[in-house]
Amino acid sequence: MDELNDETIAHLKWVQALTADARSEMEKQILAELAAVGIVDPIRGDRDPLLQNIGNTRLLAIRSIDVVAPWLLRAVDEQDEVAGAIVLLLQWAPPRRAPEIFDLLVEAWDRLGPTVKRSGAALTRESVGSSLYRLAPDSRFARLLELIQAPDTGIDAYFLYGALGRMKSHRAEAIDVLVAACATAEFRWIALDALAKLRAEEARPEFERDVREGDWEERRRAKRALARIDKVAARGA
Repeated sequence: MDELNDETIAHLKWVQALTADARSEMEKQILAELAAVGIVDPIRGDRDPLLQNIGNTRLLAIRSIDVVAPWLLRAVDEQDEVAGAIVLLLQWAPPRRAPEIFDLLVEAWDRLGPTVKRSGAALTRESVGSSLYRLAPDSRFARLLELIQAPDTGIDAYFLYGALGRMKSHRAEAIDVLVAACATAEFRWIALDALAKLRAEEARPEFERDVREGDWEERRRAKRALARIDKVAARGA
């Protein structure tokens, strides 16, 4: 085998340092608690395990919630690197746990300030919003709307608009908010995604505009959304 050159050695040392830094003392404690109940890293086993690997495996993540959830607010307050992995794991909460986990994530959101790009923070509202997007239940519609409309939310509302696509019991109200969001360049894409999930007739003009004027991806999405809207309209005719 050829000898490693200095550049390769430097890169390997950088990767090793980065990986070591990823396992904080808090993460090690969480992993030890998980191992005690039989949950281990599915990729690395007990050799340099990472919580992220457990969080990327849906069934393991669901089994881990009772151990991991109580650590979230402490990780946020201490700005521990493991906070991001906890938030990503919690997005897999099953429907019966969704209201409880939603409330926990919102408490974390409230403790964080608005996202600052390139801040190097362990966790941002943007990351929390991404998990809320995946699990927000109908029963928390009012709170979700409060977060979207709060003066300090700003661009962090992006994934929250996406979560409105889950609000089947508040469909009419969600559609009104999403149609209004289509007028903003920052939120139009995610708002249309949510409107497509709701099969909203009110969004037809926006999708028709994308068919005429959008790029390839926008046209493809718009055609698919219009087909779904037409299907709903045909059933109601």
